Amino acid sequence: MAETFLTSLLLHPQGCEMTQWSDDKSGEPVFARTEGEPPAALKTLCAKHPPNGKIESALPAGKVMMMVLTLPATTESEIDGMVQLQAEEISPFPPERTCVSWEKLEEKAPRTKVLMALTSRKELDGLQARLSPLNCSPQRVDVDVLGWLELLQSDEFLTSENDALILILQGENSYVVAWHKGHPCLIRSMLQARSFSVQTLREELSMLSMSLESEAEPAGNQELQIWFDGEAPHWSATPVDGWTFDLHSLDQLPPLTRGLARRGAKGARMDLSPLTWKEEAAKQTAQKKMLRTILCAGSAWLVLMLSFLGWAQYRQSGLRSIQKENRLNASAVADVQDLAAQVRSLTQFTDRSSSALETMLMLAKATPGSGNLVIEDYRYEKEEGITFSGTTSGDVQPFYQFLEDLSSAEQLRVKGYDLKEAKRGFSFQVEAVWSWIQEADGEVNP
Repeated sequence: MAETFLTSLLLHPQGCEMTQWSDDKSGEPVFARTEGEPPAALKTLCAKHPPNGKIESALPAGKVMMMVLTLPATTESEIDGMVQLQAEEISPFPPERTCVSWEKLEEKAPRTKVLMALTSRKELDGLQARLSPLNCSPQRVDVDVLGWLELLQSDEFLTSENDALILILQGENSYVVAWHKGHPCLIRSMLQARSFSVQTLREELSMLSMSLESEAEPAGNQELQIWFDGEAPHWSATPVDGWTFDLHSLDQLPPLTRGLARRGAKGARMDLSPLTWKEEAAKQTAQKKMLRTILCAGSAWLVLMLSFLGWAQYRQSGLRSIQKENRLNASAVADVQDLAAQVRSLTQFTDRSSSALETMLMLAKATPGSGNLVIEDYRYEKEEGITFSGTTSGDVQPFYQFLEDLSSAEQLRVKGYDLKEAKRGFSFQVEAVWSWIQEADGEVNP
């Protein structure tokens, strides 16, 4: 059965919509939309179609500054550094409140063209505040206009051979895009374009022409391709100063979240989500992995204990039978006593203070909550003790703190450890024995 691996979720003033993409490429994506106030509409939508898999969302392009940059063809890390420097120069927000991302448009040595996008952290925090109460915080944040361009390309309204100038009117959002050689060369927000007067429209088109001459390679004619929802703008009925208008309804395209989901399925690099979101997601993933490990170990311990108890009950039943026979046959007393001693020896396995589950809980309590120390391998031996290994990032202090906290446990005594420096921190292996076992040397590694 196919499972959803990507959910594209989008909020807008009139409600919300989502597209769920399954791992069955032959199946159609599931689309759903709910109208109304965003909080209530989102709750209703998520109740009918619970978001799962990787969750992605998008900001309106009107809340994002976008620019096409021509940079030297080099590695992604160096491009990332150049984009960050460019963002610091043009961003109206403080550096610590600016979120930047980019994706490559074209690469022809020795140059490459990238699309840079930056926005305020405030916009992303607002998006997360609306989505997180329903456990659908986005793992990637795109820009909505790029979803429209994906749909226009897939339906062949935009091609790599033809240039075009596009105006997208969706609700209160208005974006103008210059398309050249298979990718955008200019993306601008044109506020309140639907309600322009003829004079305002004439001025905006004049400024657009100047921008195309200075920042992009202009198309050969002055034709504006207008995509709109609802009714066409009133000024589109007649040409203005040599401009002609080619009108299209957005209803003939698939939903916007379909285009955003396609970009996500293709592995689009554009992601405005802050680094702290990714760190928190990684921390939660590590915690879930640890919890699954503990639960699996607990389940194994429970099965083992039930097996031992069942065996013990069986042996005790046999013992009672032998005792009954012993009253009739005094010569079998010694055998019965030996069997009873064997049964009593099983009681050590029902002592939970030194069980695998309790021991793992001790390790979990002693592990620092910062996530810098990770236990990767664990071996439990009932008669001897435990051996475990793992890594710690940064300095070695979390490891020594972990040893100190572990030493407070009454059941265990650290026998020795091995600490080695690794690429991004240290790797370690610790051997601990039960406190009642007497070792000849009795020393711990200094």
